[in-house]
Amino acid sequence: MTANQQEKSPESWYEAYEVPEAARGVMDLLLSSEEQRLIAAFIGASFSAADVREEFGLGSEAEASKLLRSAYRRGVVSAEDADAGSPRYHIGSFFPRLTVYAVTEQDSYQAIPEATRAALEALYFDRYYDALDWDEDGGRPTKDAVLTLGETLGLLEAKKAAGKNIYRVNCDCRSLKNGCDHVRDVCITFEDGTNTWPDRGIAESISLDEAKDVIRKADKDGLIHTSSPHGICNCCTDCCYLFRSRARRGSGRTWPASSRIIDIAAEACVGCGLCVKRCPLGALSLKSGASPAPDKKAVRDDKACIGCGLCISSCNFGALSLRADTVA
Repeated sequence: MTANQQEKSPESWYEAYEVPEAARGVMDLLLSSEEQRLIAAFIGASFSAADVREEFGLGSEAEASKLLRSAYRRGVVSAEDADAGSPRYHIGSFFPRLTVYAVTEQDSYQAIPEATRAALEALYFDRYYDALDWDEDGGRPTKDAVLTLGETLGLLEAKKAAGKNIYRVNCDCRSLKNGCDHVRDVCITFEDGTNTWPDRGIAESISLDEAKDVIRKADKDGLIHTSSPHGICNCCTDCCYLFRSRARRGSGRTWPASSRIIDIAAEACVGCGLCVKRCPLGALSLKSGASPAPDKKAVRDDKACIGCGLCISSCNFGALSLRADTVA
């Protein structure tokens, strides 16, 4: 350890790395000793493998590059675009590291005490929610939009036709929250290049047909399809930040943006209740009608329905359909 490293106690970089109090007892589970030394030495700086070799007293620049490649994959450092010369890096911060860690290293993540994991996830969700600008675009703080199964498959085809690569990644929301049994390996990204998940080696390149199978798997599992400029998510309401934020805000169909609502043909409904079980938002229920038609029928909660279309696949009697109903 160099004299410069000796001067930098853990407390000297915890604040700069934005380590919350809840995580300070588990940093050895989140970061290797070498990564902690790297952060302490270079937080707030731009550096290269040559700088790391000198700071760590390593025998070769290749050793430093190996350390940096591992730290890059694990979200500890990010790469900088350089016009020439050796690659340069900068230290990231705690919560981006946590999300990469939780998504790709679940065995290690589960070694963190449950109460600590819950506290960190709650902190991260609050940070996400508080960063949303609800004055943006008429109450649409991000470009996330609800899609039907058909629209999602069509989006995959359009992206592939436009020359985009398709990658599968784990759902970071469910990996962090761990609050349900829904499948996790069903999110799609089209982004590649420096600092993206594919470049860090934690996303799987898949074909168009494989991607369609991923979406159908998510649909069968009752997950809501959403799109953003970054890719496609398949969301639950227990863990996923979009729908937990929607519930906290009460943003209805304004955000995530929805342009449809479900219609129910009462004369075709047999009151089987399958659509009620299928709906992830509790937007459908069974109610008895007034005499002379007292049989139970499905009814819609206008405020809860987002027109995702998941319920339609559960109906064998043609009682459900979607119609355009854009929220201004």
